[in-house]
Amino acid sequence: MKSDPSNSDILFGIEKMLSHLQRLELTVENRMTPEFMTVKETAEFMRVSHRTVQRLIEKGKLLPYRITDGPKSKLILSRRDVINYLRGAG
Repeated sequence: MKSDPSNSDILFGIEKMLSHLQRLELTVENRMTPEFMTVKETAEFMRVSHRTVQRLIEKGKLLPYRITDGPKSKLILSRRDVINYLRGAG
């Protein structure tokens, strides 16, 4: 006859499932989002306005890169930088 699982067994199981879900989340994130995004794509990804992304760039919270050397070149942002900012590491 089996005994009921202890609270520590249940907690261990929940922690194991959470860890697995976090790995799945990262896998999905990596497959669905390009490595670099334009300001517009970044705003859509973050669900904020284009202007909010521009302000974050101006404040140094997000680091943009230029596609070419020209002053009118599009800005792109690293997906990893954006995710780190959203998680509070930025």
